[in-house]
Amino acid sequence: ARAEAVRIILSAIPSHGFLAAPLAYCSSNEWDEASHSLACLASDLATEEVETIAACQIPGCAEIVEILLRLQRHPFQPVAISALEFWLALQDIPTEERHPSLAAPLFGQLVDGLVTRVSYPPTFTNWENEFELDCQEFDEMRRMVADVLVSSYFLLRCSYLEQLANVIQSSQSDQNGW
Repeated sequence: ARAEAVRIILSAIPSHGFLAAPLAYCSSNEWDEASHSLACLASDLATEEVETIAACQIPGCAEIVEILLRLQRHPFQPVAISALEFWLALQDIPTEERHPSLAAPLFGQLVDGLVTRVSYPPTFTNWENEFELDCQEFDEMRRMVADVLVSSYFLLRCSYLEQLANVIQSSQSDQNGW
């Protein structure tokens, strides 16, 4: 019964816009708390069913991963933190048990977004003068991202190092907060 319910819910993503349409609507209206609630729903579903999602054998699996990847780049920090739970769960699934699309290419995209997310903004000087970021959320994000970045390294190896080198190089030229 549970497997059938999961199949129905996941298949509603590509067929009816489940999660994707409400998230897009909330984001376009800057309804951050509603986006956060939907992000928690998406992340909880994907995390609870990580083995099913990792195998990517039923409709909706690839779409929920894409939703989580977009959520990882959401400007509201709690939304992005919610999405991290799935990446932490996915890293525990051996790569040979995952669909090929949930290995190196996906984690390459994820690293780009995460490195940007955990970088200090160009205007950052100290927490007393920072009004855009919440210190606790930023610290929580950086703590959780560390594990995902470590597992990403083991998947990507040289390309991971190249990505980080490019970020550092570009941050030196544009004064980004890496």
